[in-house]
Amino acid sequence: MKQIINNWKDYEILDFGAGIKFERWGNVVLKRPDPLAIGKIANYHNLNNKTNIYYDDLTGKGKWVFKDKTPATWTINYKDMVFKVSPTSHKHLGLFPEQTVNWDFVRDKIKNSNRPIKVLNLFAYTGAATINAAKAGAVEVVHVDALKQVNDWAKENSILSGSDDKLIRYICDDAITFLKREVKRGNKYQAIIMDPPSFGRGPKNQIWKFEDNIDELLKLATQLLEDPLCLVISVYKTDFYQEDLRHLLGKYLPKQNISTYDLFLPATSKKILQAGITGIYQV
Repeated sequence: MKQIINNWKDYEILDFGAGIKFERWGNVVLKRPDPLAIGKIANYHNLNNKTNIYYDDLTGKGKWVFKDKTPATWTINYKDMVFKVSPTSHKHLGLFPEQTVNWDFVRDKIKNSNRPIKVLNLFAYTGAATINAAKAGAVEVVHVDALKQVNDWAKENSILSGSDDKLIRYICDDAITFLKREVKRGNKYQAIIMDPPSFGRGPKNQIWKFEDNIDELLKLATQLLEDPLCLVISVYKTDFYQEDLRHLLGKYLPKQNISTYDLFLPATSKKILQAGITGIYQV
């Protein structure tokens, strides 16, 4: 299956190719690397002249360059949510625009559930999925990320979005360490969201490697589901495919309730750029 995300007003890909992409984030035009950006850019020089921020990796050390006094942080909106965005050392801006299809799915599931839904968001980053679940009517959202500064960023986004922070519990922890404790405590959730990276470190320098740890992550997480509504997982590994994700989820969840799809972002140049895959278990 394929999902093309075309529901943004404050974000768009202008064009991509040769390992880079030009994007508009609000009023800011940005150029940055993307290994999936293949092909040619039709109007490179025109887009380059319009660029406000670009990632310069010519020296091999990599840095963001800001032109014409462009601010280092600004905000963009998606529906009733507001997010602070800022170029980071990981070449991200604190938000993954392709995730809107998953936000909308989770929001609809919670709104139509007609029962109390407790949500766990793992590798929760700057909190978009957390805020979305809170606004959808979840009775509690547990937001887990290994980096304190990222959790602080998520709290900023929650304030900007006007969400009820009493519904959100922010936890700075390694995902697997947290899951093991939750299993021992007997805590349960109706919805679980996870966005595991290829590589990461926990607050006590725990190493996360997707290929080494994803199986344990899913085994533990699925033990926390009770009267389940859904589980949503997003993966960004270029050598990991829909069939791999279906097989992995099918080890721990009923296969007939699992679906997967490739995520694509459209460009104004009429091309589409792949942006990872998503797996969904829903009842």
